[in-house]
Amino acid sequence: MRTITFTIALIGILTSCGSFSEINTLAIKSSESLKKFKTLEYNFTINCSETCYQRALEDNRFALAPPTCECTEEKKTDKNVKRLFTVLDTYFKGLQRLSNDKLVNISFSSISEPLTEGDFIKEEDIKPYLNLSQSIANMITNKYRAKQLSLAIEKANPDVLLLLEKIQQIIEQNLVPTLTNKRGELQQVYLEIFSDSANSNYDRFMIKDRYFNELNAISEKESELLKYSKSLNKIAVGHQLLYDNRNNLDKETAKNAIVKLYSELSELIN
Repeated sequence: MRTITFTIALIGILTSCGSFSEINTLAIKSSESLKKFKTLEYNFTINCSETCYQRALEDNRFALAPPTCECTEEKKTDKNVKRLFTVLDTYFKGLQRLSNDKLVNISFSSISEPLTEGDFIKEEDIKPYLNLSQSIANMITNKYRAKQLSLAIEKANPDVLLLLEKIQQIIEQNLVPTLTNKRGELQQVYLEIFSDSANSNYDRFMIKDRYFNELNAISEKESELLKYSKSLNKIAVGHQLLYDNRNNLDKETAKNAIVKLYSELSELIN
């Protein structure tokens, strides 16, 4: 009788430990998606440097060294954006560990850098950043385990959604328009070169070919950024789903919805 009781209890423990595997996968996919931004290889500093170089060429400035492009404000903005990504990534890493019933032993250094006011970051944006940092700190210091998973999701949800929305806003309303500006400047430069009476027909053909290649590169980068922004929205939808089902995370209905979401997220980031 004791053996049977022990076996039933053991099955219950194993079932409980494995019941959050879908949440674990969603957290992993969310973290992977956040890291994907680096691979796009475009930010405000890169745009500033490219624009600076382009202006030097337009002004016919030739020197023994490339032009000095300070890009101070752009670097500050990129640092702020990086901090937003870092705190969100750290949070989802915490969810990964909780859903595996492991302690959240993440370094505090990942959430210790302050978010500062500047271009595109306002005072009201700093509060959710601090709140989520505090939620992560609580997960670490209070030694949360799987039984506190719903509590962690509940406390973090409004801040996760606000920070994801902020990054989307920065990408769509501030970063993508730099490509639109680049497209306009490119047209002006190439039109001037093309109109030079010294050009042969072959020269003009090569100028047009290079112009359209550069235009295509800008359009591809624009599409990549907008597609990436959609993946951030999908992460937000996923976390809202976790929040809405926080007290029923082991139910089949919630699991199926989570599986569907992380499949959709995988398609966006691959």
